[in-house]
Amino acid sequence: LDWLTTPDEDPALLAAVLGALASDDWDAHAQAELEAVRARLEGRPVGDEVGPARLEAARLSGDWTKAEADFEAAITAEAPAFTVITYASALSESNRWCVLDRHRGALLAFGTAGAVRIAATAAFNSGDATGTLTILGDHASLFPGSRLPFGLRRIEAESLAQLGDHQQAVSRAAALADDSQTVADGLREARLRLNLGDLDGALPRVRAALDAGDIDTE
Repeated sequence: LDWLTTPDEDPALLAAVLGALASDDWDAHAQAELEAVRARLEGRPVGDEVGPARLEAARLSGDWTKAEADFEAAITAEAPAFTVITYASALSESNRWCVLDRHRGALLAFGTAGAVRIAATAAFNSGDATGTLTILGDHASLFPGSRLPFGLRRIEAESLAQLGDHQQAVSRAAALADDSQTVADGLREARLRLNLGDLDGALPRVRAALDAGDIDTE
């Protein structure tokens, strides 16, 4: 009856559907159909609309509990890659690193650059510098030219510094600053050089930031 009625008749149809559901005298297929009609009439998303609606609700409310549960259910049930990565991307954009890090292995199993980016960033933000470097080293070939994007090169340099490999950290940070040509990456290099006591090496980057007006001298 759903497609035979007009919007003006929706309240009456909803009442009929609720009455039918209350009778509990339906097989599983009919029950599902009635629930779908009820969801539409009540303005709730159904089918393929549920995931995007759940994510949008989480963004608006800041409550990611249901979205995280959906993600964990999807990745545990080996749902299609598109579904899992859609949830994972939304969770990463909102810094939900803990739940993502719990499933880093499953994310990496997708074998895509996007999944590697999420897994590595989740590992880094969960305090696992060693795991971060392992992910980046093992999966760099998934990126064009086997070259990590700037964002992952940043956490690579920071992970090396956290593990005490300051020479490599400075080397990676310097190469990144040269390639990105951003003041922020230059200051990262300067900070890591200062960890080594290399004041002379840090000064050019600091001066460049001062000249660009990106450091408050007051």
